[in-house]
Amino acid sequence: MSIALAPSTMHHAFHSSAATITLVHGENLRDLGLALANRGLRHAQHSPLVARGPHYGFKDEHIQTLEAALKVIPILASYTPVQRFSNPTLWHDDLHLGNIFVCDNDPTISRPSFLCPPDNYQIGMIKPELPPDFEEMDSDEKAFAITERDEALLAKYPAVFTCCENTSKDVIIPLRDSLVYISENWGQMGLPHDCPYQVSNDELLKHALELARYRDLHKLKSYTQEFLQSDDDGWVPPQLDFKKVEARHAELFQLYIQKETEEITEEEAKKLWFYVDRGSG
Repeated sequence: MSIALAPSTMHHAFHSSAATITLVHGENLRDLGLALANRGLRHAQHSPLVARGPHYGFKDEHIQTLEAALKVIPILASYTPVQRFSNPTLWHDDLHLGNIFVCDNDPTISRPSFLCPPDNYQIGMIKPELPPDFEEMDSDEKAFAITERDEALLAKYPAVFTCCENTSKDVIIPLRDSLVYISENWGQMGLPHDCPYQVSNDELLKHALELARYRDLHKLKSYTQEFLQSDDDGWVPPQLDFKKVEARHAELFQLYIQKETEEITEEEAKKLWFYVDRGSG
């Protein structure tokens, strides 16, 4: 039996008074992407919004971004490099929170191969490029560099498929960032016409600022969980001394508040903390 510090702010951001079950039948990546996006859209449309986390976004932002994803997904699903990595896979995260995927070559793999970014992958609006000394490389080194660049480029696109159903959990920024990236690289990908998702310069600037803030807090969340040995829901292993874990949590929370209140109010800082029960310190 495990013990939880408190419920995580990253879960259950929408609370629906009426449950709706929709069965979706499909055999390809397009069907999967549209099913996930439609599920996220229905959740956003019919559930009251309880914002959690940094730059969670207004309800209209969730709806508009998901509607844009519904226009992009069918075109992106036809993109040959994406199709090449989109073999059928077990995808029942509603049945198992670990979304278990069994691979013949590596039984520890928990996701389809096209969702696995290469080493040193950087999140956010960073365009994968060839190394600066590319022209000085021999043919084998060039081929390897091109493969790494293409894998990193491809790794930016699956977020459109994987983030759609979880905007209520993971805020709107990851999905929006993926759409921005795809829009900026639409022509380079050789996709037809113009990208259905277009943003203004002001919107790009706003997104860049929110993304930087989101990434900082995401790093802090990872450090906090590592230090407390907790998971996204605040659960800690039963063999730990829970009072000591609570004390560490309270200490971290106070340090966080001291730092954040240099720029925002204490009340705003508390809303951004990862656990509903904000410590006892």
